[in-house]
Amino acid sequence: MKRFQKFFTLASIVVCLMAVSTYCQEIPHVWWEGENPDSTDFPPVDKHAFRPFGQDQADKLSNGKWLGIHGGGHLGSFAEYQIIVPENGNYSFYSRKFWKHGPFKWRFDDEKWNKVTRDVSLMDGISLRKHVGANWVYLGDVKLSEGEHTFRLELLEDKGAACFDAFLLTQGPFVPRGKLKPGQKSNKSHPGYFAWEPPIDPLSEDSLIDMSFLNESEAGVNGFVRRDGDRFVLGN
Repeated sequence: MKRFQKFFTLASIVVCLMAVSTYCQEIPHVWWEGENPDSTDFPPVDKHAFRPFGQDQADKLSNGKWLGIHGGGHLGSFAEYQIIVPENGNYSFYSRKFWKHGPFKWRFDDEKWNKVTRDVSLMDGISLRKHVGANWVYLGDVKLSEGEHTFRLELLEDKGAACFDAFLLTQGPFVPRGKLKPGQKSNKSHPGYFAWEPPIDPLSEDSLIDMSFLNESEAGVNGFVRRDGDRFVLGN
């Protein structure tokens, strides 16, 4: 029995690996670094108070730096970027920034402004040092055409802090993993273990491990599950 259980476990792992290996990681996306604007009135990246101190902190940021500002008098401070969109489509838009600090508005080209306030939801959190951390936030969905576009952000408060590490447009699902880009692997593991970093499950109809067909069309339509001797049966 134990030998069978081991075989079943191994077979399950193999099926899972086969399933995730069929997922194409080349989902159209655009990634740009916050610290590399084409134009800005933010201070140099090595001059603001929330810059990384030491290599350990820099390693937690994409490209080791982020655009930042602190103090007062920066209402309307801006950063503008020129980006290239690979194809027409609807994109989910994300930013990696400094916690809830630095409310701002943003837009592409001459489209309407969108606001990001202090009540924005944080998708993850990586601490650089005490009271300084980087968090991914979801900014919304945008429809963009193939080619060059201008992205601009402007701060909405006159004091406090604001930092931007990276921005992402993607047509596929995105699960934040610190500074990693979509499809990128850390290849890190504990001693004696291998890195387990499967891609995101696209939940496609041809999934080898999809068992949703077993779901009832309406929850509970067949009654409560009950025990019948050494097995479970539906209410009907």
